[in-house]
Amino acid sequence: MVDIVIPFFNKSELTIQCLSSVISTMTLDCVLIIVDDGSDRDHSEKVLSYLHERKAVFKFLKKDFNEGFKKAVRAGMRRCENKYVILLNNDTITTPGFDYKLTRLLEDFPDIKAVGPVSNHPTDLFQFRPILKDVKFETVSTIDDQDLLWNDPDHLPGKQQFTYTPYLTGMCLAIDRFFFESIGIFDDIYEHGYFEDLDLCCQIREKGYRLAIAEDCFVFHHGHATYRQKAVEEKHRIIWNNFDRFTDRWSHISEHNELLLKMEFAGKHDPI
Repeated sequence: MVDIVIPFFNKSELTIQCLSSVISTMTLDCVLIIVDDGSDRDHSEKVLSYLHERKAVFKFLKKDFNEGFKKAVRAGMRRCENKYVILLNNDTITTPGFDYKLTRLLEDFPDIKAVGPVSNHPTDLFQFRPILKDVKFETVSTIDDQDLLWNDPDHLPGKQQFTYTPYLTGMCLAIDRFFFESIGIFDDIYEHGYFEDLDLCCQIREKGYRLAIAEDCFVFHHGHATYRQKAVEEKHRIIWNNFDRFTDRWSHISEHNELLLKMEFAGKHDPI
């Protein structure tokens, strides 16, 4: 079995879209760990009602106050019981077999401790695939992601199952729960939702383990939906503050300049 942790704050319609896709496309026995990060009552009740209607196997945590992605994930992780966990943003749409495609790499390759899918959104940095950039969420359910990706002449030759990567983003992240807990569930030096995921990647690699992208797994990402509720000025302040902290800690690693180029590309194509 696999635990899938999905935090949300208001945005019940978006969250229900995500849950609908997860329930329709998962192929393993999964437990949904839904963390309501201080939503208004009507949003909370709509999501809970939907879960009951679909007869999903789930645990629902209702927090009194909105404290951000990191603390919501921590709350959800405390309710997980399975070896593998998928952290999933509520502004994503999954495609068939995503759970198996991600977790099988953790099972088959002991040196891999985190796995992510390919994405349509530039802010997913190393996971972004240009062939997917114009995909609309209304049509995601009709897409055969393997055919789409593997028919891309610019994609990987030989239809490789996965590639190693220096970084993964937290929009959809399959992890080994016990390893994740051993190194700490995101670092407290970062505030409210930016750079914790990249920092985690650096910690994993520092300990001699690897990260992978499941090249046959596509997860659609709206992007910025979680934090669109914040004022632009506040988001910029958080981003730059966290970026400075990340740079102070990890600028010495060899892939740092490559990361900066990816971030610059993402910023130009999807400005906040």
